[in-house]
Amino acid sequence: SWHSTTAQGSRLLLWGRVQTMRRRPLSKRSLLLLLVISPIAVAVLRPCTTWVTIGRWSGTGAPCAARPRVPRRSSLSDDVHTLAEDYMSSLGFSEDELSKIKARYKQRFEPDIEKKIKPFLRWFSELGLTESQVHKIVLAFPMVFRQRLEENSKPVVRWLKGLGLDDSHVAKTILRFPQIMSCTLEATLKPKLQWLHELGMDDSQV
Repeated sequence: SWHSTTAQGSRLLLWGRVQTMRRRPLSKRSLLLLLVISPIAVAVLRPCTTWVTIGRWSGTGAPCAARPRVPRRSSLSDDVHTLAEDYMSSLGFSEDELSKIKARYKQRFEPDIEKKIKPFLRWFSELGLTESQVHKIVLAFPMVFRQRLEENSKPVVRWLKGLGLDDSHVAKTILRFPQIMSCTLEATLKPKLQWLHELGMDDSQV
């Protein structure tokens, strides 16, 4: 066809240019021309199996034939649920809510069910949070399942209680600002508390 003949002619023309480049250095005019036609050259030679390396031609010495591109396929289909997604679905999370959780999780949603999801859900229940409140927390901050419960989240709650907050106030704090479970005491919370004290606020005001 006309298109295939034109493409073949473009390849042969470019091949001639490459051979000329090997024999003598490029002038400024030739370099400018090459820069102008380079997008066209890339489109023409993209299916090829050889290319120009630095200072020499790597290949068999002749223009290569076009080869159809094979589309890449993901090893894991997006419409296949992970075990974690199936478990969350069994807890009453809808497909729309799971989509929001996956989008906010910032990577494939597959936290360990026994080591991450269940311990956090059990702990939320111990704090007095209802199922609907836990639902809201997970939707707002699914990254909670990437936190360390014993080393990070629980110490934060103990620290809040040390400030005089009872269980109900701690539960409200987590519900309103679930990201606090990802904060570190020494690097984030304690310095901020000290700053508020320096502004003249006492613990009750904080």
